[in-house]
Amino acid sequence: MFQGIINIKDKIIIEKIFSPDSVEITINDSRYEFPDAWIYPGFIDSHCHLLGLGNKLLGLTLDNETSEQNCIDCVLNYKKLYLTNEAPSKWILGRGWNQELWQNNQLPSKLTLDFHFPDTPVCLTRVDGHAAWVNSTALKLAGIDKYTENPIGGIIHRDRNNEPTGILIDNALNIINAIIPKLSSDTLLRSFSVAMDECARIGLTEIYDMDFNINHVPILLDMAEDKELNIRINTFIKTTDGKWKDSDVRPLFSSYFNILGVKFYVDGALGSYGAALSLPYSDNQSTLGLIVVDPETYENDLFYACRKGFAIATHAIGNAAVKFVLHHYIKLRKKGFTNILRIEHAQLLDPEDLQLFKDYCISPSVQPVHYVSDFEMAKKRLGTNRNILAYPWKSFLNNNIIFSSGSDFPIETHNPLHGIEALVRRQPSDSHQEQINPEILCIEDAIKTYTLYPSMIHKYSSKRGSLNIGLAADLTILDANLSTIKSSDISKARVLATFCNGKPTYISN
Repeated sequence: MFQGIINIKDKIIIEKIFSPDSVEITINDSRYEFPDAWIYPGFIDSHCHLLGLGNKLLGLTLDNETSEQNCIDCVLNYKKLYLTNEAPSKWILGRGWNQELWQNNQLPSKLTLDFHFPDTPVCLTRVDGHAAWVNSTALKLAGIDKYTENPIGGIIHRDRNNEPTGILIDNALNIINAIIPKLSSDTLLRSFSVAMDECARIGLTEIYDMDFNINHVPILLDMAEDKELNIRINTFIKTTDGKWKDSDVRPLFSSYFNILGVKFYVDGALGSYGAALSLPYSDNQSTLGLIVVDPETYENDLFYACRKGFAIATHAIGNAAVKFVLHHYIKLRKKGFTNILRIEHAQLLDPEDLQLFKDYCISPSVQPVHYVSDFEMAKKRLGTNRNILAYPWKSFLNNNIIFSSGSDFPIETHNPLHGIEALVRRQPSDSHQEQINPEILCIEDAIKTYTLYPSMIHKYSSKRGSLNIGLAADLTILDANLSTIKSSDISKARVLATFCNGKPTYISN
């Protein structure tokens, strides 16, 4: 990247670029100067959940808790601080627990929740969003008992007497989610606003919001109309509840709010043994994971969505899931559909499937920080003798398959610098030993996955993603040159300012 002066005409496009020793930005009559700063195209998060971030910032989070009891203590403290005047029937909702951080690595039980919350329904979502820990009150309200059958693509964990243990996996979460009270309009507005401000603070100018609730479209449309959006929001509509097919929602394109496509799931996550593998899990030989969709239904939905003009995004983590999605996407291409087809995560794939991404113009969307946080867990789940490509970042680029990067926030940190660092270091953050790995990216390519490549994949946004005259003035200004600092220091760089479409959305003190 470079230091320089940028004059922005009419708050929209980059007009001039020079290269002195500082960054100066002039927008009409407003002038901003940042000594010893470096300017980058606005960072783009290609896979995230905006409302989830807002809810996390405003609600109960269990991230980094090191035991089941620590999680319970957090819930008790939250209840004491925020729910003291609420009726016993008020739900307690939280997310972020991860048994892999606990000493025993065992999934928790409803019994500990029941002891402390005998009358209050509790639902605590795992860090990956693919499992929930609930108490008996919540199970009873949802009608889940020893006679309840597992839904297609979901698991209700049970004890030796067939009683539910309080752990629900993948599509079994839908039973609970269906009865959790909906957020009020005021709460939704506050959550969206808080999340957008936080995105701007850490240098994001644009996001791709996955699993966007179709009921929230009017809220974002109103915010866009009232000029209350300070980042660009591209949405992929949630499909798991079926509402997308019953609505009249179509693709929508504007400066700040876009409806691009729809999002499907075909498997779960590694952490909860839900990712669909071709061979059993190394640390749980009884399971291959889950394909959570009916193949015929999935195929019919894909064709329906393509005919409506939607881009398609499908969650697929395991190699069997990726193969499943590729098989169906290829059918779309052979029928002549040119819609954007994305595979979200694409963490594991069979080597022979790599070329199919290029041959059929299929775009991977990866989350580099997952590699860092999954490192020890993934080694246990996969073992060492599988002939698969794992987190194949450089393999994609070597085969001329460009990909976009995201965070999957609030599951992971929403700071794009952590993702860029993961791409160039490919090791846990607490490791200080530099390593050579064939899947590591150079810093230039890593940055492009957060800037240029998303814009290339989604051709409608070709006016963004780089620093060139005539392009949209989406800018991120840092206090460091990412190309020259140590790779382990990338995530320590500080955002000095963020501009979206020429508008300053964040300026540090």
